[in-house]
Amino acid sequence: MERRHYAITLEQAAHDSPALARLTERVRTSSDCLAAIRPMLPPTLRTLVQAGPFDEGAWHLLTPSNAAAAKIRQFVPAILARLQEKGLPVKEVRVKVHLPTR
Repeated sequence: MERRHYAITLEQAAHDSPALARLTERVRTSSDCLAAIRPMLPPTLRTLVQAGPFDEGAWHLLTPSNAAAAKIRQFVPAILARLQEKGLPVKEVRVKVHLPTR
């Protein structure tokens, strides 16, 4: 295996590694999903939601509290409809409480 002694871009690395290319695509899909749904959320919830992992058609929304998660779960049918309307490959939306690490 040839050792590289120079920096390469993420795009170049993804091109050289199928596993990294799949990971990059999943991260991009998750970010696209958040961008698609953020405008439909009430302003107080927009700041409490983060894009989580996207895997095999399931997209995770992360929030720091149970109360926010409960409120966001009420929007899941509308969120799923918006994502499908935008052509994103999401079949299921899951809301998870994720406490920031310190």
